[in-house]
Amino acid sequence: MLQTVLHNIKQGTTFYGLECSKSQDQSNYLVSQLKRKGSVLDIISHSNYSTKETLFKKLPKHANIHLVLNNDKVLTKLLLGQFKTEQELVYKAFPNIEVDAFYYQVLQQAEHSVVSICRKSYVDGLIDDLLGIQCYVTHLSLSGLTAVALKPYINEASIQISNACLEFDGHQLQTIKILNPINHYTYEINGLHITSDHLLATAAVLVAESGLDITANNFETSIWKARFFQGRFSKVFMKTAGLSLLVMLLINFLCFNHYFNKVNDLEGLSQMNQTAKAQLLSLNEIIDRKESLVTDLLKSSNSRSSFYVNDLVQSLPHSMVLTACNYQPILKRIKPNKPIDQAFRIIEVRGETNSNTDYSDWISALEAMSWVQRVSPLHYSDQVNSKTTFSIKIEIKHD
Repeated sequence: MLQTVLHNIKQGTTFYGLECSKSQDQSNYLVSQLKRKGSVLDIISHSNYSTKETLFKKLPKHANIHLVLNNDKVLTKLLLGQFKTEQELVYKAFPNIEVDAFYYQVLQQAEHSVVSICRKSYVDGLIDDLLGIQCYVTHLSLSGLTAVALKPYINEASIQISNACLEFDGHQLQTIKILNPINHYTYEINGLHITSDHLLATAAVLVAESGLDITANNFETSIWKARFFQGRFSKVFMKTAGLSLLVMLLINFLCFNHYFNKVNDLEGLSQMNQTAKAQLLSLNEIIDRKESLVTDLLKSSNSRSSFYVNDLVQSLPHSMVLTACNYQPILKRIKPNKPIDQAFRIIEVRGETNSNTDYSDWISALEAMSWVQRVSPLHYSDQVNSKTTFSIKIEIKHD
């Protein structure tokens, strides 16, 4: 499973077989698109193009291309016998060429050997043209040799491709005949329905990706694959990096927004606390001032009231008794959230006497005291049982 995932990341899952063919002096570019699903390759589409310019407009960027050259730029020969090396077969088939200037593909069989060659300059130029539109050739096949690997899956004596017919004796390729006119066939290979026009393009992908290739060659496949891997890595890396950056920015934004809101809430709460604290300090200060004032007043009042009461008691005749002495009396009943209404600098005195003379003398004595402003009788009752009740109001002078 892991190997499949890594392989798909490295190779991709979509492949394009591209056959450059020529028939009746007409160039054709035949494309087969296949996609790997698990371990199975499915055909997605087939398409034909008459010009290279049209083809290049249709190919997607970063396409993994399996290139098949099957035109007049490729030379193919069949030779009897077997050869020790591919180079020996190439020299035997084409004794006058400079082998290093050509790509070759060789198929050695029991009786016949087949060799196809194409100039490197032409192949490299076509690969560079594809590279210019960000498409990468990773595999190459010459002539119809790739189709030979599919013969065990086709129960026919011959296999027709886009411009020729491959004739077999069993599974051994015997001849390659150019067709004019061209007939069209449809082959079924492991459930895949493939037309003869697109057989080579499809076979190029199937053979390479399934490891069925039975030919030898001098292609620079490793260089081409490395170039594709670099391009794909850049594409995947940029997408992954861009997506990762986007996710990181999104996470960063969400975190920033979350903590920014938290900070705003805390700042608002802190501001409220500061305001409440300031108000509390202000209230405490007011309370402290009022407590101090009340304390001072209480001290002063206690001191003064004691002084006044002492003078009253000292001046009181023996025939008189005080029953109440109210210093600065409350005028109204105390109500919540209402100020206390007091009679300031007033002393109300109630008592009993059995001597009218002593009462009159005491009133005169009070009026003579230095701190008394005025003495006003409030009540004086008739004698009952030799006793008279009275009440007076003493107004105290200002300091």
